[in-house]
Amino acid sequence: TFGHGRYGQLGHSNFNDVSVPRTVLDLCGSKVTQLACGRGHTVVFIPSRGQLYSFGQGMSGQLGTKNLHNSNTPQVVLGPWQSHEAAKHYDPNVHTYVKEVFAGGDATFATVMKEFGASEDYCLKLPLKAPLLIEEETINQMSSLGEEDMVDDDLFTSIETTFSSSACWNMAFEKSVTSKHSHNIDYRIAESAIAKLGRLQKNSLDDMV
Repeated sequence: TFGHGRYGQLGHSNFNDVSVPRTVLDLCGSKVTQLACGRGHTVVFIPSRGQLYSFGQGMSGQLGTKNLHNSNTPQVVLGPWQSHEAAKHYDPNVHTYVKEVFAGGDATFATVMKEFGASEDYCLKLPLKAPLLIEEETINQMSSLGEEDMVDDDLFTSIETTFSSSACWNMAFEKSVTSKHSHNIDYRIAESAIAKLGRLQKNSLDDMV
């Protein structure tokens, strides 16, 4: 962790600011699968222990440690959490499994499960979603509209979404094949598209672009 450490939210046993990443020693050797941050506190979940740990500002009780003190080291959040590895000792009348933890402002939230199940793992890599593209067909539709023509709702939404995104612009004119000796922008396609956009007849679309 690194950054503002006034309340101990970095977990380094002090209240200092840190400008380079440092290991939180009290969590060494444990796999943290969830982390949430509030205004001045941090909460982590370690599934092998089934425990939430919090550190930082505690004056509103957001650390869940039965006091209103700040802490500069991870403290166990008091609750009926059960370790997934200790499922054979699980008592549904007493225990719950942590599913997901959230924090914001001066508060901490946790969703729990009564039945045994997998908690969320923020370390898992989720498939990336490719951004929408500014397609030639869309530009042609825009070019064909006169000032008095109505804009289809789907077309309007597509224009509003893609033309406001720099990622969409960047990917719109990429070459399919690139090399380290050449850039990846197809200027021919880019010039053609921009020329068409410069001749839009419908003022509302022109303003959006």
